[in-house]
Amino acid sequence: MKNDNNDTYFTMVQMGHKKLTTTQKYLHLLENSGDEEFTCKVASNLKEATQLIENGFQYVTEIEGLKLFKKRK
Repeated sequence: MKNDNNDTYFTMVQMGHKKLTTTQKYLHLLENSGDEEFTCKVASNLKEATQLIENGFQYVTEIEGLKLFKKRK
């Protein structure tokens, strides 16, 4: 999965992790075994989740109360 440093850091902060390696373990769950690449985003409330869905993101899972979304690049 390709994820730029700003998105990874944002995800780390939103999930409340103190270590980037912890966040990377969770982001690894979103990886696709094929050649497809995705953009991943995190929503911490209904408004953010709604905006992501309206922008074509697909709900993947919930971790620590945060919802993870992905969209094919």
